[in-house]
Amino acid sequence: LVRLTQPFFCAVPTDTPIDPEGLRAIPSAGPYQITSYAPGQGVVLTLNPNYHGDRPHALARIELRVGVSPQRAVSQVEAGSADYAVDGEIDSADVAYLASRYGPGSPAASAGHQQYFVNAIPELDFLALNTHRPLFQDVRLRQAVNYAIDRAALAQLGGSGTLPDQPTDDYLPPGIPGYSNLRVYPLRPDLPKARSLATGHSGATVVLYTCDQPPCAQQAQIVKTDLAAIGLQVQVKTMPVDTLYTKIATPGEPFDIAIVSWSADYLDPDDYLNLLLASGTIIPAFDDPTYAQKLAAANQLTGSTRYLTYAALDADLLRKAAPWAAFGNASTHELFSARIGCQTYGPYGLDLAALCIR
Repeated sequence: LVRLTQPFFCAVPTDTPIDPEGLRAIPSAGPYQITSYAPGQGVVLTLNPNYHGDRPHALARIELRVGVSPQRAVSQVEAGSADYAVDGEIDSADVAYLASRYGPGSPAASAGHQQYFVNAIPELDFLALNTHRPLFQDVRLRQAVNYAIDRAALAQLGGSGTLPDQPTDDYLPPGIPGYSNLRVYPLRPDLPKARSLATGHSGATVVLYTCDQPPCAQQAQIVKTDLAAIGLQVQVKTMPVDTLYTKIATPGEPFDIAIVSWSADYLDPDDYLNLLLASGTIIPAFDDPTYAQKLAAANQLTGSTRYLTYAALDADLLRKAAPWAAFGNASTHELFSARIGCQTYGPYGLDLAALCIR
């Protein structure tokens, strides 16, 4: 049932044309409809007279402009000539400034008018540890990596996006049923613990695959430095993103660690734990038949039993098996003018229809 709630299941008439160039007017099942669309300029939304549901829709009209530079978008929202700079119109260089002036704990927030919001989304950036190679067949060494890496530094660089991640050690991201923010491993390295677990592997060579685009090289350098502190010598191999994912999905590919990003296809733990740990189609499957059986059994369950089972599996994998070293969840960064309120967030981010004028 959860898959039927996805955007790609939005109800449209059966005779809606298939047009590779896109449609100028798209039928809507929600509280707003597209009134006009100018390619390269923007879209105008107005209230949908045929909507009779209970979703909020306080704004009579929403105008979306595209192609606005981050600097212009931020300055216009601050000046009040625009109301909302969506994710992608905020540059990483502006994050600290916006957080201090408009985010939680800022003067604006203290006055009840928070304008800058950062929220994690169902996405995971992590180090995939290849258990089909001799080095990471040792669970203690996998745990050592989890204690050695600087998650906060890796997350600050971001992952699949250009803005900082929310640091994490959990395998299930926020928004996925079963997520519980376990905090089994530290955000900063615990080198005494890591060195103890890595005993017997000093001088071992680790082959790390990553992409050739920012921030992959910077993150690889952090991992290389962190693992050198516990006696592991990391060889970094960079490649185009498409090549990276082709190679790490190839059985027998000679790598030990890959820096991987994964976004949810649908809001279910199967899309992370079963797909990534058991299928072998994206990264090498976790080489442990017992967990493969547990994951397969969990995927047959429904309702709350399903999600409670996956939550327990997530915790068990994290504490006892450590097949990955998770470090971040991508996040949305959004700035609103002083007059906008009613910011409401769910698994897919902001509910645009719920916004209101203060």
